[in-house]
Amino acid sequence: MSHSVTRWLGVGVGLFFMVFCGLVQDALAGAGAGGSTCLVNNPGSSVALRATIAIDYTPSSGDADYLFRVTRGGASHWYRLHLITSLSGITYEEMVCRAVNPADSPDPTATTALVQQIMSDFGLNKTELKLTDSSITSAEPITANQTIPGTNRAGSLGDVTLYAQ
Repeated sequence: MSHSVTRWLGVGVGLFFMVFCGLVQDALAGAGAGGSTCLVNNPGSSVALRATIAIDYTPSSGDADYLFRVTRGGASHWYRLHLITSLSGITYEEMVCRAVNPADSPDPTATTALVQQIMSDFGLNKTELKLTDSSITSAEPITANQTIPGTNRAGSLGDVTLYAQ
């Protein structure tokens, strides 16, 4: 094989590898098909709400109980949402989006009611809650070694900035 053919094959393989790695990176970040639709790059003129979200999860049945403490301007409100969904193998952002975005939720009616209640309690004339890729901090993973002894339940807790739009 000539030197120029070998060089072009190397460039072609290199480009293929870069495109493939980019697709894998997007998939791991939650982008593309199956990603969360409540993720935004820039929340723009949204109203920021601070929240702590606890999730109590039973992997065998898919029971996911979400407990929210949402705060804005010194006022705090508590909310609870129960979903039947698998949380295995998804990102923290996807876990939160299932609870706050009807398009990502297995129960859009319950999720819509939650979002409407949050907006009402804080006097916001908004209809959606969004996240950025840096919205979640101090999250604890749901792993097998965190299963509560004597039960088949696991839990997670994290601080989240929700953006009302």
